[in-house]
Amino acid sequence: MAGGASQSQAVVFTTVGCPFCKRVKDLLKAKQISYDDIELSADAELRKEVKAAAGSHTVPQVFVGGQCLGGATDVEALQQCGKLVELLAGSSAPALPAVLQKAVDIARSRAKESKDRQFAPPAISMVVRQLPGDADQTAGSKHEAQVYQSFRDVAMRMRAPKTGVPRRSLALGLFHSAAASFSFQEAVDWLAQQGHEQLLQKPVEQLRALQLLQLVTIVRPGGADIQQLHAGPDQKAILRCTRDCPWASPGAVLNGHYKWHGDSRPAAQVAENLRLWILELYEGHLAEDGSSVDYKGIRSDPAFADYVDATAELQQVNLAAMSEPERKAFWINMYNMMVVHALSTWGSPKNFIQRLSWFSQIKYNIGGRDYTTNDIEHGMLRANAPSPTSLAVLLGQDQWASGALASSDPRLAYSVARRDPRIHFALVCGAKSCPPIKVYTADSLEEGLDNAAAAFCSGDIEIDVHNKRVTLSKIFKWYAMDFGTHSQLLSWLHNYLPDEKKSQMDSLLTAPSDVQYAYRPYDWDTNSA
Repeated sequence: MAGGASQSQAVVFTTVGCPFCKRVKDLLKAKQISYDDIELSADAELRKEVKAAAGSHTVPQVFVGGQCLGGATDVEALQQCGKLVELLAGSSAPALPAVLQKAVDIARSRAKESKDRQFAPPAISMVVRQLPGDADQTAGSKHEAQVYQSFRDVAMRMRAPKTGVPRRSLALGLFHSAAASFSFQEAVDWLAQQGHEQLLQKPVEQLRALQLLQLVTIVRPGGADIQQLHAGPDQKAILRCTRDCPWASPGAVLNGHYKWHGDSRPAAQVAENLRLWILELYEGHLAEDGSSVDYKGIRSDPAFADYVDATAELQQVNLAAMSEPERKAFWINMYNMMVVHALSTWGSPKNFIQRLSWFSQIKYNIGGRDYTTNDIEHGMLRANAPSPTSLAVLLGQDQWASGALASSDPRLAYSVARRDPRIHFALVCGAKSCPPIKVYTADSLEEGLDNAAAAFCSGDIEIDVHNKRVTLSKIFKWYAMDFGTHSQLLSWLHNYLPDEKKSQMDSLLTAPSDVQYAYRPYDWDTNSA
């Protein structure tokens, strides 16, 4: 949306995959009420402003005539009694109060700046400084993004079938080859032929810039630099445009299709850019009712190829520099991104046997070490707790179960300090019974996890006071050790239930030992459209 006051009759603040948001938007559409949809998932600052203006941390929040009407239930009640039409007819004021409109405008600017930075690798600043006669070398992220796009255009022309650098399958040994590859000299010769279209004066400088910007990679010798090849030409050197690197086959490292060249940005910053990328893709291919995702559509989206190439930067990040909140948010976002990446690249597991090994096959190289989604969930986010599928846990002998990772595993240095049951409502496994994807930042982590737990519990917990029975998701059975005893579980649930269910839970808490527990079957069918 453009900046300035909304011209629509209403403004609806939403998050990705929220069924209540879908419900209120359907109502507004049915009544032919124009509205602007402002998505809050990626902006913690704007969420705080909306919470202050609405007096509530839940979504959706609907504004009309400068006033907050509330959420889906509130708007439905206004519609049923005829007051919604009255409010719309009686107001000519902008939908948002001035203070909140200003916050929205600032958030839009922030999002645009973030997107500019998102598409420029860390070496772009150095490359910009090398440009001859560039009078705008310090113009910031916008100029850097423009320069980066110019080099992307060069890489695209290199891949042109008839006019690009000659590409073919080159042997890497007796049994392996690199498709769509070329030699160092072929690349230099092709760049020399481009004449005035070169961004840098010398073809070798241009080729090195393409490598620094992760647009060209050296397949062999691994880890080499273009300057090294220029100083002592290796006739066996093999190069390839990064976009031609084949994506990982099932079980291979998803972000290992090429080796990241040079340094990375701080881990939290890399994760921030990637999470915005994957959220935009996810939202763009999410069904209107928020119930399914078109993973095949994500795979064919050109932005997904950009995302896949950008994940290689994780190979070089320094995990030690993160604070505890940054670490927790980082691992939650990593897990969710990896699942979306795997489902979009490989498709979903076809049967129970495939599902058993599925989460041990999905992996990223992060900071030079491989992490599967199982490693992240149990080793990093559950403070190295045993997996629910470990033999001791399955036999009900939790006290004898060992951690998911060996105690000597160096990756444990980056684990969270203690278990937090709320993470189970933040992790997205791609199944229909999983919560919708959200993104988490260190500065709003507590609020985000509380909201995730409350959203899950409000719709997934059934309380039968008369029969003293609680019906739960199987998540609470599989991860019982994270929630404590049955009595502790009931107290924990009480914190995240809506008011009506809180009063029901109060009745059960008077005699927690009498409560019976039932567990709803888990729907493992994929949420793929």
